[in-house]
Amino acid sequence: ISYPGSYTVSLCVSGIPASLSWCWNAGDTVAFVSHRGPLYIWTISGPDSGVTVHREAHSFLSDISLFRWHPKKKGKVVFGHTDGSLSVFQPGSKNQKHVLRPESLEGTDEEDPVTALEWDPLSTDYLLVANLHNGIRLVDSESLSCITTFSFPSAAASVQCLAWVSSAPGMFVTGGKPFISLFAQK
Repeated sequence: ISYPGSYTVSLCVSGIPASLSWCWNAGDTVAFVSHRGPLYIWTISGPDSGVTVHREAHSFLSDISLFRWHPKKKGKVVFGHTDGSLSVFQPGSKNQKHVLRPESLEGTDEEDPVTALEWDPLSTDYLLVANLHNGIRLVDSESLSCITTFSFPSAAASVQCLAWVSSAPGMFVTGGKPFISLFAQK
């Protein structure tokens, strides 16, 4: 479908992007990543148009399921992996690869993909993480610790997406199988 006054800009890539996202601090820049990296940053228009590669976000040991830019800290990005771990990159700090796997997976080769990630809008360091089988965790990306866990309403449940409730601090909603659930932090 073509709309009057519309146009398409395309980029030929090798491999299939596992996740993509608009860069929050640049209206014409999109980032995308293949399964093991690297993270590509495509500036679509302007004098700096073209593709650059994130210097450190590559050569991961587990496939990337998705990533999220931090909404306030420029350049900070977190990757969720299919093994259940996270990788955190922040300019000026030591990069952390494959940290914060769910406790039940530590020391095993089992995989429990990260299915959803959302930065806490009221914190610069907190992140909600959903794993396919091991529930939801609120983690601190600076201290690399789990603050709290949230249980599914059923052992058969899984989360595919989540979002913070903007009008209610500390509340979030999840969508998955077979429930849509609202959680509130105590």
